Amino acid sequence: GSLVLTVLSCDISFGEVTCRIENNASIGERKNMNLPGVIVDLPTLTEKDINDIVNFGIKNDVDFIAASFVRKGSDVTKIRSILAENGGEHIKIICKIENLE
Repeated sequence: GSLVLTVLSCDISFGEVTCRIENNASIGERKNMNLPGVIVDLPTLTEKDINDIVNFGIKNDVDFIAASFVRKGSDVTKIRSILAENGGEHIKIICKIENLE
């Protein structure tokens, strides 16, 4: 199951959150954390994502791109821009909305 944490304190100046673990679940690789109400400062797309879109998706004429961790409309606009700049304006985008910002 899911790891359950209780937030004990937040230190904004150090960017740290101190928590108490409430169960014995473990976190595997490539897992994420849900922080309701927190604005996450991560890029919409990594360089690898852009490379995959341009050098695989567009080159292979895919019909759809699945976009994870979409938080705001500008995330989709960024993807549309990359598609249009590289001849992939016909590709549709399916968004997995993780958090509303």
